[in-house]
Amino acid sequence: MKNLILSAILAVAPVGVTFAQPTDILNVSYDPTRELYTEFNTAFAKHWKEDSGARGSTITFSERGIGDVLISWENEAYLVQKQKPGDFEIVTPSLSILAEPPVAVVDKNVDRRGTRDVATAYLEYLYTESAQDLIGKHFYRPVSAAAQQKYPFPKLELVTIDSAFGGWSSAQTTFFSDGGIFDQIYQPARR
Repeated sequence: MKNLILSAILAVAPVGVTFAQPTDILNVSYDPTRELYTEFNTAFAKHWKEDSGARGSTITFSERGIGDVLISWENEAYLVQKQKPGDFEIVTPSLSILAEPPVAVVDKNVDRRGTRDVATAYLEYLYTESAQDLIGKHFYRPVSAAAQQKYPFPKLELVTIDSAFGGWSSAQTTFFSDGGIFDQIYQPARR
């Protein structure tokens, strides 16, 4: 049986990319999830191996064989599949969160360092066909039509933090503040 990778598909696209269809998310109760995780956490804590980030978790799962399922960034899942063909199956969800890391030339920094020209050239290069080809080659979702044709990714519906969760401030309060959803479902492994 193949190992399973659940690709969280926090798809990466430069800021400014828009999608044609708005998405409505139902506001449903979290109570069933809380009940599940109350029992689930006890069992899960016995098997939990904490890593410092996505790369560490991917290595622990793919190289050391620890864990049954890896939930990871999309590019990490495809890198593992490339390195170990046939050993892993990627399950792509039908819905995920669009992650748009901003890119910018920060005036104060480039002026202080004298790097404005190279920083501006780098930023402009990101949107060239050459750069978009490299982006797709390394399993990030390119924004150019040509690179998208060359490096097809599974279709999925992408929502934003604003549309699905009311913005970062609301999501922070709901999920990550003291006593929020994360605190209610997460119990660190006892060592």
